[in-house]
Amino acid sequence: MVPRLAHCGLMRPLLDLFPFAAALPVGAGRRPGFRLVLRIGGLSGAGEVAPLPAFGTETHAAASAALPAAAGAIAAWRDLPGLLAGGDPEPIEAWLDEVLPAGLPATRSGLETCLLDALARARGLPLHGLLAGVAGKAGSATGEAGAGAALPLNAMVVAGPGCRDEALRAAAAGFGTIKVKVGALPATGAARLLRELSADLGTGVVLRADAGRSWAAPAAREFLAATADLPLAYVEEPCADLLAFLEAEPGARVAADESACPADRAWSWLAAPRVPEVFVLKPALFGGLLAARRFTIAARARSSAVVVTSALDGEIGHLAAAHLALAMPAAPPAFGPGALPAPPACGLGTLAQVPAPAGCWSIRGGRLHLPAGPGLGVPT
Repeated sequence: MVPRLAHCGLMRPLLDLFPFAAALPVGAGRRPGFRLVLRIGGLSGAGEVAPLPAFGTETHAAASAALPAAAGAIAAWRDLPGLLAGGDPEPIEAWLDEVLPAGLPATRSGLETCLLDALARARGLPLHGLLAGVAGKAGSATGEAGAGAALPLNAMVVAGPGCRDEALRAAAAGFGTIKVKVGALPATGAARLLRELSADLGTGVVLRADAGRSWAAPAAREFLAATADLPLAYVEEPCADLLAFLEAEPGARVAADESACPADRAWSWLAAPRVPEVFVLKPALFGGLLAARRFTIAARARSSAVVVTSALDGEIGHLAAAHLALAMPAAPPAFGPGALPAPPACGLGTLAQVPAPAGCWSIRGGRLHLPAGPGLGVPT
């Protein structure tokens, strides 16, 4: 059995699916990628390579150049049949270190997902069961494939006209967590908006804010003070220098997103004297699910939670992130009036913008319902 890796270009720029793509950095709005399919004997696995240079990945051209060599390396990997027959999945990372140059996180993530999907299928496990088993997590969902799993999601609204109505619709649809992008507002206006939304939404809905590094540190402090009594879990990236802000404001309810990307910056946070309450983690930009899962465990040891989101990926990237979220360790103790639920709601509601093959997934009641079956649960 000779493994064969095929790749084809995705037929549409992924970000064109998302109506808020215009808010992304220049150069992020056109994002062609590749769908990967690994076949070995009767097994198969799927992956997705979707570079996003504006967020620190390689270019599409670099990924395109790397994939043919990766296909050749997989065909020559003599240990792969044994791995699929029941070996430890962790050697996948060492193999990727050998065959891929540094600086290709999107390519690495896609290849690793492809291999892990095939391995989970070989064992009859959903991918989240395989990932949880890698770390020996007690009480993980490692049962045989059967009924699909469900993952809580956050809804997202953008401050501006219609924001209140969108938030009310999201709450009525069953979303218990609503993220509000407030970077276009001054800190005082953002605090006023969240107070109004909280009053409109009533009890039972947790808010998150994303300031997009748009405020100065004094304004960020004012925002946190003005919202201290609200059910606000955290504010993402309130100012440009998050490390300095936490040095001055230890224990502030803040989350690192761009400040923890790419992966080496995320790991450097864990050696800092102060860490954010929350890391927002995009697995496709982190270089793979196994490394991302290791990071969640290390962050938990520093009493930080991890909220999994996407880099506006296609369906495979979204589903891989969802399986990672299901395999994560328990969140640290809750903090503040906007305490994170367990598991924290994930930022994967953007999957609703991606056309779903029949029976593959659905979003109902504020939850992503994953397909039953082994692996990712998508056809290859």
